[in-house]
Amino acid sequence: MGKDLKGNTLPDGIVQRKNGNYRGRFQYKGEIYTRDNADLKELIQQMEELRYEVKHGLKGKGDNVTLNA
Repeated sequence: MGKDLKGNTLPDGIVQRKNGNYRGRFQYKGEIYTRDNADLKELIQQMEELRYEVKHGLKGKGDNVTLNA
């Protein structure tokens, strides 16, 4: 559980940086995924969407993308 700059509890995987922005992180199959946003509610929504896409194979890291493929 992270805390924001005012000491309030944040959801798991989310922290507030010193500049006021929020950062969400999670790990899936050894890969770490992060998102930054100034609005906490938007970040929570983005993280839910990203988790769904990653777990269902809709989103990848893009490490193995080539032009000829």
